[in-house]
Amino acid sequence: MKILGNRIEALLKNFTAVVIKNISIALALILLASATLLPQKAPNFAADMILGNWMDENNEVLVSIYKVNNKYFGKTLWIQNRSHPGQPLIKEEQHWIGMVVMKDFVWQNNEWSNGTIYHARENQTYSAFISPVNQNTIKVTGFVWFRFLSQSATFHRTTRKR
Repeated sequence: MKILGNRIEALLKNFTAVVIKNISIALALILLASATLLPQKAPNFAADMILGNWMDENNEVLVSIYKVNNKYFGKTLWIQNRSHPGQPLIKEEQHWIGMVVMKDFVWQNNEWSNGTIYHARENQTYSAFISPVNQNTIKVTGFVWFRFLSQSATFHRTTRKR
């Protein structure tokens, strides 16, 4: 009877050890899964990372972004001639070069906001905000009245001057 009792006791100890090990693994997996499901903090970007030259995703507009009194502005350096790619703009469109097309953006809450963008081809001005995607990509969103009535364009940093 004593042998049977020792075996039962050994089985119970082994069983208890296995259960504790499995519970520990399960808890570790739950903690790991919950950590990956929690909202991740967006990377912090510096306000001045936007300074420099930016080309739109269609390679049609080159904008130089600069800072004046803690506000950010942008002017066109080059615009693609849609009628004759590679040729200078027609005379009626040449005034677009050097035009300030982004005004009064302020860095707050990890975006540049409270500014306006001017769409030269449409002759329209829109309220806008700019979101950093990474150090070399920004998303410019223009909207009318509400942010959900918007249209966005992606710009990539470039060393191109014209």
